[in-house]
Amino acid sequence: MGFRDYIEVGLLAVIATIGVKSAITRWIRTHLAKHWLAADGQIVYTGNWLPDLLWEPHYCYTVDGVYYSGRFWKSPFYRKNLDPTQGRSVRIRYRPGRPQASYLLDSDQV
Repeated sequence: MGFRDYIEVGLLAVIATIGVKSAITRWIRTHLAKHWLAADGQIVYTGNWLPDLLWEPHYCYTVDGVYYSGRFWKSPFYRKNLDPTQGRSVRIRYRPGRPQASYLLDSDQV
């Protein structure tokens, strides 16, 4: 096994580690957000970086009369029930006591 082979194996290990970390983080955040409070929101803008692959929906919502906004970056955008169309209504989950922390759950979207 030459030096180049070690580099390739190392890069593959780094990529795999990042993928696993991302999946674990997403799983934890999704399970925590299921217990957060819900608010009605709206998609205000959707960035489309690569057609049908990389979406970045920006949304807004209000809690106790205060306006908040957020974005939901997914690569790839795998949310089957979340239509990223601008103007579409969405259900936002926000953290109790910290409404600026928000998350979109696939199970909340219809």
